[in-house]
Amino acid sequence: MPKMDLVFRSAILNAEGMLGFAPDPRNTPGFTKLGAFITNPVSLLPRTPAEARCAISFDGGVLLHSGFPNPGLVKVLKKYARLWRSAPMPVILHLMAEDQQEMEQCLQMLEIADGLAGVELSFKPETGPQEKANMLLSVLREWPVIAQLGIEEIGKVLPLLDGETVTAVSLLPERGRLPRKMPNGQWDWVQGRLYGPALFPQTAMQVELARQDGIPVIAAGGVTQLAEVEMLIQAGALAVKVDTIFWSGGISFQG
Repeated sequence: MPKMDLVFRSAILNAEGMLGFAPDPRNTPGFTKLGAFITNPVSLLPRTPAEARCAISFDGGVLLHSGFPNPGLVKVLKKYARLWRSAPMPVILHLMAEDQQEMEQCLQMLEIADGLAGVELSFKPETGPQEKANMLLSVLREWPVIAQLGIEEIGKVLPLLDGETVTAVSLLPERGRLPRKMPNGQWDWVQGRLYGPALFPQTAMQVELARQDGIPVIAAGGVTQLAEVEMLIQAGALAVKVDTIFWSGGISFQG
């Protein structure tokens, strides 16, 4: 697979896990206005939903705990590659790899994925900076790559890429924990990813930090209106991910 530049049609992207595995006009009005489509997270092997899968609301947002269920890379390629090829915007595969060995297996399978424009790579929380860099280098040999990293990881991982560069760094969703009442009446803590307008000030600060370091960053978190997308682009973001607002219909790309 020859490596090509990854170019967004506009500055608005969907966050991974929000719109499925392939672009579908039924998911959101005006979906063709997306600069690129990012698939749901995909792993080498199938993953079932988390046992305590849930969405918990809090003031200013929602905590999601899903376990990233997906049918595995083989089935995803078989079912969706045709739709990727005919999509009206670039399609980016969000790939989760457990380790370097899995990464190599995924790359072998992706040799036939001619409908993809690039790969967004995410990692297990416990993966160290050098291992993350090694996996990124493996993918960079074949594909344009977006590295999903926490703001504090950027300076630890990118210098280890031996002069290679990623297309952008996608800001990792913030995580937190909230109590949830279980069926037995007991309360338990649930960990998950945080979304909602309460995160926008933090996202804006992270964009400013990345801009100061000259890092092409894809902002994510707290965006609920197009005006906020424009603010983050003016602040230095390369593009902006929109997430749970798709589900409530609170943002429109019409016009």
